[in-house]
Amino acid sequence: MNSTRFLGALALLLVAPVVGAQQQYGRDTDTWRWDGRVDAGRWMSVFNINGSVDFVPSSDNMVHVTAEKRSNGRGEMDDIHFEVVQAGGNVTICAIWNDNSRCEDGGIDQIRHNGNNETHSSVKFTVRVPRNVKVGAHSVNGGVSVRDVGAEVRANTVNGGVNVRNAVGPVRATTVNGGVDVNTSAGPVSASTVNGLSRNPRPGIRPRYSSIVLWMSLER
Repeated sequence: MNSTRFLGALALLLVAPVVGAQQQYGRDTDTWRWDGRVDAGRWMSVFNINGSVDFVPSSDNMVHVTAEKRSNGRGEMDDIHFEVVQAGGNVTICAIWNDNSRCEDGGIDQIRHNGNNETHSSVKFTVRVPRNVKVGAHSVNGGVSVRDVGAEVRANTVNGGVNVRNAVGPVRATTVNGGVDVNTSAGPVSASTVNGLSRNPRPGIRPRYSSIVLWMSLER
């Protein structure tokens, strides 16, 4: 290989790791905001690790995301940043706790866990969207809620409650440790929890395990 080809190959190797990398936002601020447009029938999804995700109506037909970092005094909040993926008209926003993870269209791709400060800090997401946008509210440790929006709703967490109110399309709501509360005039509805509390379980809902309890109502 002559020197010209060698330098060209070296340049490609140096550039390759950068291709496809997501831009990082919000490292140097406690509150980060994103404003943009998502067309009717497209997905606006938020993925969190520690903290809540709340979807509420927007007043101007735009999407407005507010992410507030919180710490118990031991977490390094500067490590928390946010990534935005826009693909096919859909928008996905992720809270990222370390440089070994990245945001993808379907969620957070964690390359390697390195013992970071995820357990000592959290992010509270408030997402304002038009009513006819499909919404995805996802967390690991924290409650998720969707109120008065959602042409379709996917709401899930591991540790925390799931609350969906007045969606205008299909709803899928799941948690492992927490209650599920779905109230909608539309449907269909798929709702499940493993360890949760029921305010008033409706007759006819048959849990797969005796520990599953949920509350669901379909308004007519």
